[in-house]
Amino acid sequence: MKKRYLLLIALLPFSIFSCKTETYTATTLPEVQLRFGNGGGFVGAFNEYILLENGQVFKRNQLDGPLEELPKIKKGKAKKMFKQLEEENFLSMERNAPGNIYRFLNCQTKTDSNNVVWGSSDKKAMDSRLDSLYKACMELIELK
Repeated sequence: MKKRYLLLIALLPFSIFSCKTETYTATTLPEVQLRFGNGGGFVGAFNEYILLENGQVFKRNQLDGPLEELPKIKKGKAKKMFKQLEEENFLSMERNAPGNIYRFLNCQTKTDSNNVVWGSSDKKAMDSRLDSLYKACMELIELK
């Protein structure tokens, strides 16, 4: 009986550490990710954020620039954002109207992906669902 308890106690640390969420680097990003940001204007500014399901966030300030890791957000908030995209049926939205200053959302799942780009001042291209999703994404990274 004592041997059984000793074995359970010895295996406990292994079970605790085996449940740890995988951490990614800028060079080892998973295929499921949400990319969002903005760009354009006179100087051609560009800001891209990458949100992963585990709550990791990366940022890029130039189109081909390096990724820097930002402080992680709660995993539950990240999952909620991916769920919100699914509920809004983001993968079937169509929009490619960048304009001078633009915003973008790009969601990649294991089976599908969608990229939506719209100008922030083009009223014809405006979609309240897109703006709501974009604002929710930006609030996530600002509230870390």
